[in-house]
Amino acid sequence: MTTVKYLKPQQMELCRNENYYLDNRPYLDCMTFRSYNDNSQIQPALIKGEIDWGSNFIADIESTFVKQNPENHHFWYPANDAIHLYVNTKEAPFDDIRVRQALSMALDREMIVDIAAYGYPTVNYNAGGIAELYKANIDQGVTDKYRNLTTYSPEEAKKLLDEAGLKDVDGDGYRDMPNGDKFTFDIEVVNGWTDWIQVVQMATEFFDEVGVKANVKTVDWAVYDKNLKDSNYKMSINWSMVSTNPILAYQAYFSSAYVGKIWHAGHGVNSPEIDALINSFGKTGDKVKQQEIISQLQEFTAQNLPFIPLFSNATWFQYNTKKIVGWPSEENPYIQPVFYDGGKRVIILNNLHLK
Repeated sequence: MTTVKYLKPQQMELCRNENYYLDNRPYLDCMTFRSYNDNSQIQPALIKGEIDWGSNFIADIESTFVKQNPENHHFWYPANDAIHLYVNTKEAPFDDIRVRQALSMALDREMIVDIAAYGYPTVNYNAGGIAELYKANIDQGVTDKYRNLTTYSPEEAKKLLDEAGLKDVDGDGYRDMPNGDKFTFDIEVVNGWTDWIQVVQMATEFFDEVGVKANVKTVDWAVYDKNLKDSNYKMSINWSMVSTNPILAYQAYFSSAYVGKIWHAGHGVNSPEIDALINSFGKTGDKVKQQEIISQLQEFTAQNLPFIPLFSNATWFQYNTKKIVGWPSEENPYIQPVFYDGGKRVIILNNLHLK
């Protein structure tokens, strides 16, 4: 579908290209794409049948969507990217590894997933930078070695913060910097991303329990995008690179060439040595050696903790079979249903047809 029939600020219609490279595809003549401002607008549109394909978080989807029309309303949430709280390690006190470790240990990940995300994501206890999507590549030895960093341990978190010199000097219940300044920071999240706003809100509450004052800061996408690339943040919730091999995720995290260009590399943990390790991956076709490199990168990530792992996100995918069928599903998982991935989206479009 490459023929644009019309284009409006929040809607466009794409129709069949008669010269498409696949004969008799796509089956559908046209498809309308609609843009919504936030998650709360998508849910009623799905329920009313105004849209057939959704790709956003929907709270309590079994009750709010599926139950309304069990025959035609469906969802499938396979594993997707790892979600982290990215930390700017170039700024005090986040330049102290003990502070980053303490903030990680202050979080009850299971409660965050169950309450803020309705249990749909999978808790990520691996401090090595990857999660369920790359399950086959996770070095269990690294996970076990650093499991204390992702285990809810508020008392241990307090001890580390004390060791780092962050103590409540004035008795207001919150920790101060060694120089006497208040230790307070914002966690950035995009306005309208209701599930992540709830996640960040819960994170601030857990930080509060160990005497750390953190605030939810909702920003427009343009601000969020620029701040991550420019390292203009203290902490920000963001995802990891999704690909067929986790080496691309580690390139995005640590390659010096990506600093200032993408969201994941602005945390400040980079070095020529780690660049060389990442580059060595493509110089060997030996699968064993490649996995050894991935394991070393997991160890490096856990040692430096440039971001605090939270959970493995679900691939948000809701669909309506009242008029259209051919959707991927748990029973027919021919492709991961990632809407924002153009290649995967095209494969799905090529399989959709009228009921």
